Amino acid sequence: MRGVPLTRCNNTLTEKEFIAFLLSGLRRLTKYWKPKLSAMLESRRVYRGTDKRTKWEFQCFMCKKWFKQKGIEVDHVVPCGGLAGIEDIPRWVGLAFCEKDGYQVLCKSCHLQKTIKERNENK
Repeated sequence: MRGVPLTRCNNTLTEKEFIAFLLSGLRRLTKYWKPKLSAMLESRRVYRGTDKRTKWEFQCFMCKKWFKQKGIEVDHVVPCGGLAGIEDIPRWVGLAFCEKDGYQVLCKSCHLQKTIKERNENK
């Protein structure tokens, strides 16, 4: 026995597991959010390298270097964070599903640096 009450989904999930389930589904939906895609498209140019299969490259907002699509991430300018409970859903949705100016394209290195900085500031 886990010691944590199973209160959701026919008593098969804890409250924390239920919140994680909701957050996972909401994050998946942001993948197809048009303003997010628009922000990415605005940072692209025709690829100038030798790889014939690559059509576009994207500029990192922070370091201004150019990367293939696999080397970039579309980041929220204002971080969404997680969900502590059901009552956080409206706040999270408002931050996650923002307009185009709420997103920036970052290379993976710059995104990691930004994430670490944000986490240290929230301690």
